[in-house]
Amino acid sequence: MIRSSRFALIGGLALSLLIAAPALADPTAADIESGKVAYRDGKTLRDQGDLTGALAKFKAAYAMVPTPITALEVGKTQIALGHLVEAREVLTSIDRLPKKPDESEKAADSRKEAEHLAAELTPKLASLTVSAASSGTDAPSVNIDGADIPKDAAQSPRLVDPGHHVIKVKGNAASGQVEIDLKEGEQRAVDVPLTPDHPPQGKLVPNTLVWVGFGVGALGVVVGGITGAIALSKASTVKSECPNGQCPPAAHSDLNLTNALSTTSTVAFVIGALGVGVGIVGLVTSKREPLPASAWLQELRISIGPGTISARGAW
Repeated sequence: MIRSSRFALIGGLALSLLIAAPALADPTAADIESGKVAYRDGKTLRDQGDLTGALAKFKAAYAMVPTPITALEVGKTQIALGHLVEAREVLTSIDRLPKKPDESEKAADSRKEAEHLAAELTPKLASLTVSAASSGTDAPSVNIDGADIPKDAAQSPRLVDPGHHVIKVKGNAASGQVEIDLKEGEQRAVDVPLTPDHPPQGKLVPNTLVWVGFGVGALGVVVGGITGAIALSKASTVKSECPNGQCPPAAHSDLNLTNALSTTSTVAFVIGALGVGVGIVGLVTSKREPLPASAWLQELRISIGPGTISARGAW
């Protein structure tokens, strides 16, 4: 019994909130007057050819005072701008606006005109169905005209305005973009070819500088190391033969040999360093062999339709 009373209380509160909601949402006097100004400004701008400015004013008027009259002007201006999908949504929403007991004849006429315009727009809407090859387990993401499409709906037909459209698809380490133009009422299935974000590269073919440079570098290091080791060995002998830095004539041959070996070692190391530098330059300037198509493209399908040619590949 207590539970039933509790549910009854909750239900009563919810009902009272629903009844009070329209009252809270009623436009204020400031809304009404501001809406009138925005509505008049919108008509003026439209008459002057500024459809974008007019649409902004009509939307403002509709936001402040949502009536069939303001909604109709929003829809008509969107049609003039080519925004048929948005226009149809606005026009069909007029039927969901509650009818007031004192609704004017103009508002009633606006409802009828909106219904008629919405019916005319339906067959003019274009449709896109996007598909793309993907080697990953996740479905590729689709973006149409800057709007991300939910993945569960990415490959379902999508209503769009007639005109130019940019389709971007991002798959597993691959992406693609296609631009198309649709006519009124046209339904198009579009394959978006994906290309690797980091394409596979062919085998590096070292040029002559690589072999010469690193060859000279290796030889220089070997010669420098050997002569340097011998020079150090001879230096210890000379040191013992030349006490107090004074070398007798018998030690001059060993001294001269030590100095020559030291110089040779230094020069060899310098030449080796230069050779390594030349080899690095050779690596940087070396080119890669071009990959045959079979090495990176495992599937290629060409589709030819009315006025379109598309390619689809998989890696």
